[in-house]
Amino acid sequence: RGPMMKIESVSSIETLLEREFAALSSGRLGDLADFAAQKESAAEWLAGQGGNRADTLSRLRALSARNEAMLKAARQGVSAALSRIKGLQNPNRQLTTYDKSGTAITLQPAQSGGLVKRS
Repeated sequence: RGPMMKIESVSSIETLLEREFAALSSGRLGDLADFAAQKESAAEWLAGQGGNRADTLSRLRALSARNEAMLKAARQGVSAALSRIKGLQNPNRQLTTYDKSGTAITLQPAQSGGLVKRS
């Protein structure tokens, strides 16, 4: 984690968004709370500037949209991992597989006390 950035220009907002993207890309999800606070400050600073050029705002929107897509993907990945872990922790779950003709087969869990054959 880097130090909190002081927002004093559009360039510093772009740098903030680039740093957030780098954190998302490298899986440093623990840094996201810091970025959220800094982006709030950036939004306040930007609102106080007035008269920002359309191309500047468009560039910032594009960077924000890119980061939002990465954040959504990270959220989905974490959710999928948690679901997988939960599924693995449930020994009584059914397993659906397919035979060589493509027909779905549901395998029931072994009864407790019985032997489980593993291949």
